[in-house]
Amino acid sequence: MVIIAKLTISLIFLPLTKLAKSPNMAILANLLKMENKIMRIESATNAKNHFGEIMDAALREPVMIQRSGRDVAVLLSAQDYKNYEEFEALSDKYWGEMAMEAMKEEPLGAEESEKILQKYLNAKT
Repeated sequence: MVIIAKLTISLIFLPLTKLAKSPNMAILANLLKMENKIMRIESATNAKNHFGEIMDAALREPVMIQRSGRDVAVLLSAQDYKNYEEFEALSDKYWGEMAMEAMKEEPLGAEESEKILQKYLNAKT
């Protein structure tokens, strides 16, 4: 689970280095681009100099903050963050249930595991 500190201004920053470790990054990226909107992008300098305006924009849509052309944070509304937390909780529950079901089955042997791994390693993308 990604742990993200909330700011008292009812908006939060999501450090992308932590967010990228989440197994749900691709789904989250789609959630952040709600209704196929392209996320607003701001430089760190501009975000610092116009923080109030950027906070207002984040109430309408997530705002990507970049430093030297690299994505470093996302500013989003408290509601979007709550949606993210709910998504993570549901996802954790789902994958936990999947793991419990898998543990009920007999484990694969070494040969069968090797075959499956080779199948995926040799798969063409």
